[in-house]
Amino acid sequence: MLRDYPDTPGEEDTLSSQVLDLTTNVGSDGKLRWDAPAGRWELLRVGYTLNDHARVSTCSDDWGGYAIDPIDGRAFKAYWQQIVEPLIADAGPLAGKTLKYLHTDSWEVEMINWTPTLRDEFKRRRGYDLLPFFPVITGRIVDSRSISDRFLHDFRRTIGDLAVDNHFKLMSEGAHRHGMQIHSESGGPHSVPVDSLQCLGMDDAPMSEFWARSSGHRVSDNDRFFVKQPASAAHTYGRKLVLAEGFTDIGLHWQESPWDNLKPSFDRAACEGLNLLVWHAFVCSPAEMGLPGQQYFAGTHFNPNSTWWSVSSPFLSYINRTQFLLQQGLFVADVCYYYGDHVPNFTQLKRSDPARVGPGYDYDVITQEALTRRMGVQDGRIVMPDGMSYRLLVLPRFNRISPAVLRTIRELVAQGAIGGGIVAAVARALGAGRISTASEYVWYALALGVPLGLATTAAMHALGPTLYAQMGVSGNALAIAVSYSSTIFAGATLIWLFNLLMAVVRGTGNLQVPVIVVCGGALILIPLSPALIFGAFGYQGLGPTGGAVAMLVYYAFGTLAYAAYLWGRFGVLKPSFRLPKLSLAPALAVLRVGGMSAVVSASTNLTLAIVTAYVGMGGVEALAGYGAGSRLEFLLVPLAYGIGGPVGIVIGANLGAGQTERAVKASWIGVLMACTLTEAIGLAAAAFPQQWIAIFSQEPSVLRLGAEYLHRVGPFFGFFGLGYVLYCVGQGTGRMGASVFAGLVRAAIAVLGGLVVVWLKADVTWNFVAAALGMVAFGVFASPPLFTRSGFK
Repeated sequence: MLRDYPDTPGEEDTLSSQVLDLTTNVGSDGKLRWDAPAGRWELLRVGYTLNDHARVSTCSDDWGGYAIDPIDGRAFKAYWQQIVEPLIADAGPLAGKTLKYLHTDSWEVEMINWTPTLRDEFKRRRGYDLLPFFPVITGRIVDSRSISDRFLHDFRRTIGDLAVDNHFKLMSEGAHRHGMQIHSESGGPHSVPVDSLQCLGMDDAPMSEFWARSSGHRVSDNDRFFVKQPASAAHTYGRKLVLAEGFTDIGLHWQESPWDNLKPSFDRAACEGLNLLVWHAFVCSPAEMGLPGQQYFAGTHFNPNSTWWSVSSPFLSYINRTQFLLQQGLFVADVCYYYGDHVPNFTQLKRSDPARVGPGYDYDVITQEALTRRMGVQDGRIVMPDGMSYRLLVLPRFNRISPAVLRTIRELVAQGAIGGGIVAAVARALGAGRISTASEYVWYALALGVPLGLATTAAMHALGPTLYAQMGVSGNALAIAVSYSSTIFAGATLIWLFNLLMAVVRGTGNLQVPVIVVCGGALILIPLSPALIFGAFGYQGLGPTGGAVAMLVYYAFGTLAYAAYLWGRFGVLKPSFRLPKLSLAPALAVLRVGGMSAVVSASTNLTLAIVTAYVGMGGVEALAGYGAGSRLEFLLVPLAYGIGGPVGIVIGANLGAGQTERAVKASWIGVLMACTLTEAIGLAAAAFPQQWIAIFSQEPSVLRLGAEYLHRVGPFFGFFGLGYVLYCVGQGTGRMGASVFAGLVRAAIAVLGGLVVVWLKADVTWNFVAAALGMVAFGVFASPPLFTRSGFK
């Protein structure tokens, strides 16, 4: 299972359901007593012991015992209490001032694959028992090759996580309690079972090593330089310093010279990301030890006994000046490369260039942890909280990737594109693996929707009649408009909750549920609207107000459906049934991020409301005819959304990968698909309007006015499809200005057109002309970025 070969039927050695634990059948004498069922059984006796590399290496006298278990938190805590705490106590007031850092050297105990708590830790972290898959560790295939590979991934990942949580994290927390920091060489650099960058991310100053040039030990660059790794950890985890044990060697002994070995080695390390050298080694050699004195067996021997000590000042000054400059500001990188979540995992030489950006460009490597918890998008660049930024995020050429990373990548596209603040917040939290935080945004949706809805209701209740009167509406027409407006805006809270809860669902990556709810609601709205307007089954109709009631029923149905989905816990979110403690900052962030998209959505809804109000002045039949015709336009929304939503995500993903032409191509494909489909529907409706209108009413006046609407507006449905997909394209590129402007122009045309119709006392159907012109404007004014490539550069 060293390669990803496809599954072959029948190649499995056993099924996990057939693996038995016979531990209790082994007596104290070590003999197995078991009445085996019929069949051929293979017995595996599994134990654990210390390996040959578990002893402390290159140690002082009397310290040659076993190293502590690096993945057992109990072992580390015992070591800390018995060894480290007494040393810190002995330092007294110097701890945290003179004694600022604690350090552990490179990982020398090499491979490890067991600790007494591993089975429990595995089950807690992965959600299933590892014992039925134990044969996989011995080279057998359990269930299938792919399932066995996935178990091995989980097994190795658990060991890597334990190294972080049970060793380096505990060390960091212990040091911080005393006002100190750590710079452990925690990333290996040897072949050990860790996620090297994640381990280095626990350091306050990530540190590794580089070696002086030697003809006999670590000759190649691959064996000498390990600096790109701590540099990437520092840049992606928000650390200023990049340390390295430097000028290490074995066997040279006073043969290194600054000019032809040390300086070129330092320069190479500095170009790899080093900004603070930790000399290896400065050995205290008392005068009574003579010359050249006592020395450690490894490293460049550098102390007053060195022959070039007295002339070393220029070289040391050069190192200091270089380090000072490299510690200023932030590293300039073009690309951030995600190197996967597998264990073991390392990055080494700069020239390894897994992102394939060189020469001429530079990069960092990032872990799943840093990507999902720290990465965002601002002004078209991928950014970190401390200001580090990149032009591109590059993914590895793997055929597998974790759901958490996929969610975050979707959200990075969203932050650069999707304006919905709730969508962004939910997806961001899920990408970081914070399901509980993401679930809280269900309550933020309610906390925002209710006051915004009530504010909308209050505003329209206070200003609606005056607004309509200023438009020139009077008499019975004014009464109808006020009645419709009062009804629809009385339920503004439902409209807000509908849209915000839908945003929560979309933030989980689920586009299917919103489409089902919208289409299902339309199936309710289409027959309900004329029934409430004209009456049905012996019940008297409500007139134009019935249309408003039908809309509120639609929004109520949708709101309840989203609530049932979320609180029924059918998806990934698990919202509590009790109101949690909410804070202001997340709510403000949601409003800030969602503002641009809200303008476009509001302008669309405002246009429909304005046209409805104007048409309603013509009476019940006019409103019913318009309602029947505009229902077809209403059904274009899920169609355009079904095309535009994925197009926006595809565009953002391709721009993030530097595939500009593919992003442009995706835009054109989406636009052509949406325009073709919506225009075809519009032309068909304009040619055969009675077939659609007759679904709702057989009244001659309703058939006439509905047909008139489709005759005048249907041929321009393609512009609606164009504008809506370009709105999604703007989300993908992060440039929504054109769509916002287009939406506002559409609303303005509806307002001004209606005013002209009222002023001229023209036939109500001229409002349909204004609606058609607004639709054209929506498509035309949203389209310039497609031709200028604004946002694609």
